[in-house]
Amino acid sequence: MRTYASVSSYWFTSGTYMLLQQVASLFFGFGGFYLLVRTLTKEEFGTWTLFYTIAAFVELARNGLVQNAQIKFTAMLKGEGGYGRVMTASLVLNVLFTVLVCGLLYLTAPVIDRWTGAPQLSIMFLYFTLTVVASIPISQCNYAQQSNLDLRGVFFSNFTRLVTFFVVIVVAVVSELEISLWQLVIAQGICTGLGSVVAVLISRKYLRFSRHIDWPLMLRLFHYGKFSFGTNVGSMLSGIVTQVLLSSLLSPVAVGLFGIAFRVNTLVEVPIVTLATVLFPKSAKRAEEEGLPAVKYLYERSVACLLAFCLPALLLVEFFAEPIVTLIAGSEYREAAPLLRISILLILLVPFSRQFGVVIDSIGKPDLNFYLLIGRTALTIALSYGLINTSGIPGALWGTLLAMAVNVVVVLFILRKEMRVRLKNIVYYFKQFYRKDVWSMTHQVFGMVFKQAA
Repeated sequence: MRTYASVSSYWFTSGTYMLLQQVASLFFGFGGFYLLVRTLTKEEFGTWTLFYTIAAFVELARNGLVQNAQIKFTAMLKGEGGYGRVMTASLVLNVLFTVLVCGLLYLTAPVIDRWTGAPQLSIMFLYFTLTVVASIPISQCNYAQQSNLDLRGVFFSNFTRLVTFFVVIVVAVVSELEISLWQLVIAQGICTGLGSVVAVLISRKYLRFSRHIDWPLMLRLFHYGKFSFGTNVGSMLSGIVTQVLLSSLLSPVAVGLFGIAFRVNTLVEVPIVTLATVLFPKSAKRAEEEGLPAVKYLYERSVACLLAFCLPALLLVEFFAEPIVTLIAGSEYREAAPLLRISILLILLVPFSRQFGVVIDSIGKPDLNFYLLIGRTALTIALSYGLINTSGIPGALWGTLLAMAVNVVVVLFILRKEMRVRLKNIVYYFKQFYRKDVWSMTHQVFGMVFKQAA
């Protein structure tokens, strides 16, 4: 029987680990960005930004195909032997995905330079296959931990990967070594391998596999995961295509400026990513046990909470865009400040879309999210292409913003039909957050601190 204490323990423990992971990702990712933007030329930094986006795209695609399917089917198949069959099937799917990605990287490497105007991308693509292969153990172990509502290993394995790569950058900069972009890619692969070692050591008790591959089950995972895969691909594909358009129509320098604006967005979106990661396993479980009303409540409450967190950050960035850009990237990138004022508006729309993907996947309808993302991606690319030609870099941002606004309208319509989600409820919880929740959480935190001190 589920108790209030057990629910509170899950949210507190899982939320703490995911918040720590996001803070670590934020700190070390931003730290590496801070050093590289001051060390690389504008052309090199633009190339690195484009590569980094593609690398994140591959990781997100893997998560979409394997992660959500494994979590969902682990919750469904609780009988004897079911867990091992799901683990083996998901591992096979993970390996097949890796083989496909490595093949695509080898095929596209010879021509990617001409497509983007970034001459170093081809060799970077070839060495990136090392990272893709090294990601199999760390991803599989992380999925197993998430399936068991235990995120300790997820944090420590990713922390290892992040901190070691950051140390590589620091040593290279402090020692004034002339490190090339392809050498950074090799270092990234080695650091991912170290993270995989940590992941295996921590999650050993969850790594229980069946002796034989259940191919029908693997196909079920694939057919479920293909929609989440398409959703994740669609969510980043528009950004990648936009950056490729900027690089080919303008220059790699434009990609760097675009990337600086979105780097700040990434910082602000930490609570969104944290809550989305924690919410899916719990939402999948509650969908099985309690039905749609519980999932409806989770969506409305989580979106309201995220908007309440993000609004102060948005106002801060709008008022202090120039100092923020100067602080994180240096005065030579000050021209990115107007871009930041546009891109930061996205954080008012992202919670609706991100949490929609989480809850709609958890109730077993990832196809809705997939088709919606395909439409949003096509609209983003079309608007960005037209607006880049007329307005330059700001056009790419306005195209993304307008497409996201249309997406949110459709999301709310679908959720109203599927589970009676109401915008007025989100507004109510948003107001309640500032009226009651902030003071309640502050009281609890200080109460715990003083209790431990006594």
